[in-house]
Amino acid sequence: MVGIVVVSHSDSLAKGVVELAKQMTGGKDIPIKAAGGLDDGSLGTSFEKILNAINEVYSEDGVLILMDLGSAIMTTQMCIESLPEEMQSNIKLCNAPLVEGAVAAAAATAQGLSLDEVKKRAEEVPVVKVQEEEVPLPQEEKKEPVRGEIKSIEVQVINPTGLHARPSAMFVQLASKFKSKITVQNITAGKPLADAKSVMEMAVNGTANKGEWIRISAQGEDAEEALKALRELVESGFGELESEHEEPQKTEPEPQLQKQKAITKGEFKGTPVYGGYVVAPAYVFKREKKSEEERTKGTAEEELKKLEEAIDLSLKEIRELKERILKEGDPKVAAIFDFHAMVLEDEKMLSQVRSLIKEKGFSAKEAISSVLEEWARKLESQGTGIMKERAADLRDIAGRVVRALSGEESFKIEGKEKVVLIADELLPSETASLDRNIIAGIAVAQGGITSHAAILARMWGIPSIVGLGPEIMRIPDGTRVALDGNEGRLIVNPKDEVIQIFERKRKEVESLQKELVAKAKEPAITVDGRRVEVVANVGNIESVAEILEFGAEGIGLLRTEFLFLNRNDMPSEEEQYVAYSRVAEIMEDRPVIIRTLDVGGDKPLSYIPMSKEENPFLGVRAIRLQRLHPDLLKSQIKAILRAGLKGNLKFMLPMVSTLAEIRWAKEILEECKEELDKKGVSYSKNVDMGIMVEIPSAAIMSEHFAKEVAFFSIGTNDLTQYTLACDRGNKSLGYLFDSLNPAVLRLIKMVVDGAHACGKWVGVCGEMAGQKEAIPILVGIGVDELSMNARLIPPAKDLIRKLRLTELKKLAEEALNLATAKEVRELVRERCES
Repeated sequence: MVGIVVVSHSDSLAKGVVELAKQMTGGKDIPIKAAGGLDDGSLGTSFEKILNAINEVYSEDGVLILMDLGSAIMTTQMCIESLPEEMQSNIKLCNAPLVEGAVAAAAATAQGLSLDEVKKRAEEVPVVKVQEEEVPLPQEEKKEPVRGEIKSIEVQVINPTGLHARPSAMFVQLASKFKSKITVQNITAGKPLADAKSVMEMAVNGTANKGEWIRISAQGEDAEEALKALRELVESGFGELESEHEEPQKTEPEPQLQKQKAITKGEFKGTPVYGGYVVAPAYVFKREKKSEEERTKGTAEEELKKLEEAIDLSLKEIRELKERILKEGDPKVAAIFDFHAMVLEDEKMLSQVRSLIKEKGFSAKEAISSVLEEWARKLESQGTGIMKERAADLRDIAGRVVRALSGEESFKIEGKEKVVLIADELLPSETASLDRNIIAGIAVAQGGITSHAAILARMWGIPSIVGLGPEIMRIPDGTRVALDGNEGRLIVNPKDEVIQIFERKRKEVESLQKELVAKAKEPAITVDGRRVEVVANVGNIESVAEILEFGAEGIGLLRTEFLFLNRNDMPSEEEQYVAYSRVAEIMEDRPVIIRTLDVGGDKPLSYIPMSKEENPFLGVRAIRLQRLHPDLLKSQIKAILRAGLKGNLKFMLPMVSTLAEIRWAKEILEECKEELDKKGVSYSKNVDMGIMVEIPSAAIMSEHFAKEVAFFSIGTNDLTQYTLACDRGNKSLGYLFDSLNPAVLRLIKMVVDGAHACGKWVGVCGEMAGQKEAIPILVGIGVDELSMNARLIPPAKDLIRKLRLTELKKLAEEALNLATAKEVRELVRERCES
């Protein structure tokens, strides 16, 4: 049965209409709810009341919503937008008089009619009006066609609630005062044009969120006056900016306003990314977005030509940037720009852009922005961390092409003096373009420890903090700041004594780092003689030699995705053999553990058909994909076996959850050996096979699994997210994702006990392995090997050498009996900090 919601500014009116409608259903009980007034009983519309009412009456038959006044439409529309897509498509707004429409809808619902039929009955209901005497209707005025040049401006929505509800109503009221034809378009979201004088059209197509850009166009005798007034309304924040903590993000703030609101003293707290102490002038990076009052748009042919030239220029910039980064020895970062280039050469994307220009009359800027924004939103809707990063990449690409179309220069910092870069956020190309000779530290308002800025800062060893909040953007350029990357503090205009403390600590850190690196090649042995093998995680061949400089005793995780991603065909066995052989030769007799291909729904391959999955982290990936396509695994294993003659190679299978998967892989291993034997190809008979323990079922069954494999390597990143049921890429769930949660620690202990009972060893290769608060617990639990980012090896070894195993065992036992990750951290700090 179709549900009905009655939305009114008055609680009494809404309840009265519902009561009247119920009496017209012939005694049938129908799902109908009132959503009237504000929570305190005053007049208005409540988002929560409407949302609750929708949820109460919702069913597969759908929901029809009736509203009394125009502004109620906007609040209702906001509620619908907050619901899942499958619900949104099953909810309809009704353009019918409230009382008569509700009565007709209730009667139609009671008859069991469909949503469309119920809506039709409500909207077609006759409205009877009493008229005392017949009054001749005035002749309809013949409207002259609107003439004159169409003028446009672009302006950013800066108020907290965006262009919804009350602000949208204010916009419509102001636009209605002018004679000109006025339209609005959300160009950030690529929405259709909306009539600025129509409440309904503004509610459907004219909405915009804070930070998005809208284009206001006017045609008529008072067009310029209208644009000026509407610009002032939007830039004033619709009167919402007086509220606490809200700051207008104008492209070019007036000098007087900037001076009044500048922050020249104080301290900010964020999330530390990479430790270190820096005192330097601030370089505040503000992304400029130019708006032109009179946009000149060429013909379709001219816009297509502009697009082609801009893409050619963008591709040239991307390739130059990649080459520069490769020369600096950062192939992992450079690989980001392979994706950027592939997007700009993608014929499907280009076809969509050209179509908008030729068929819809879009400018080149509008078309590229609209298409890539639509793609970005689709990626974000998949919900995985890597897809959200790809969405940021797409917006980055769009920005590059738009800059090329505008003739603007790419982001760069010029100068010789070292600075602390302060930014709201950093896009991939902006981060990768940074000159490390100038950037002494990075302070970012948004983002988390998995953002591009954070990853690059750790890779390059730049003291950095993320999540400092938007207020840092009010620090004037050139202001001296002190950045403490260890504690996540940013101090504005620090006192002389603070500067002296930072300088002393910086020298101490530099001296300690040199000392630790010098000792890094020595083994990590506890005070009472327990040796822990410390090895490195590696993602490409180019960085293998570097890990030896930091004291890596081997490779605990060689990710092989670099051979398979960003290409149109599968790498051959020979290509893989060459790559693994090169790694083996560099590492000599040191152990190298190769993880077989770990891709799937969140990291798709263009040459392997993969269906879209609602939950890609729980879907066909890693060994599950290999079972569907055994040749993927066979070519990899054969290449590893052959390369095993050149070094100490082992391999491990990712995302194993059952014993059947291990036994299947062992059969594949034997088949590979038989095939190589038949061809007379030499290979190593001593390549061990292990598994990644990333799924709770593998940890729980570890004693059984250990009888089948040579070793375990615990991937604590995935083990944590699967144990706590939280997407580690979801910023809203950051409070949940913590590998020191006792539930995760208990599973690690279970794995260690199960392996050791069968005489097998256990490593940890997740980020937890390099965390100073986790290392004492892991060693105390009995982990045999720790694999981490190479730069973390020297301090990790130094820490282990200061610890005593007998004490760590007691520490681990206590930690396993604690209730929260916070309690575990406090315990480790209390016992292990010197």
